[in-house]
Amino acid sequence: MGLEPEDALRCPPHLNCALAIETSFTPHELLERVRAVENQGGRQRIERWGPRTIDIDILLYDDLALNSEVLTLPHPGIADRAFVVLPLLDIAPDLVLPDGSRLLAIAQSDSIRRHLIVRVEWTPE
Repeated sequence: MGLEPEDALRCPPHLNCALAIETSFTPHELLERVRAVENQGGRQRIERWGPRTIDIDILLYDDLALNSEVLTLPHPGIADRAFVVLPLLDIAPDLVLPDGSRLLAIAQSDSIRRHLIVRVEWTPE
């Protein structure tokens, strides 16, 4: 995740993005679909926090707070991970998390700014 020096070896550079969707699925139904996509992408759940081919997280679901065996909302790692905060900021610059934290303030914090994040622009052909 880029927090420890050895992470660069365990977790090589990777692409991250954020998107907002509208859905009629419940959070758990959405998680089922997300896991199906991960499985199609070759995801194997061998080691917790281990390397993976694809990782899709549900970060937020409206203002819902949920803590079940398989799903916690909002995602507990949002504010700690620059690779989450910065793409999310691109699509929701005025976002206020359910705990009252402003995403922009989190993005400007030293703990986020110390991470090396390189923006890659993609233009459809």
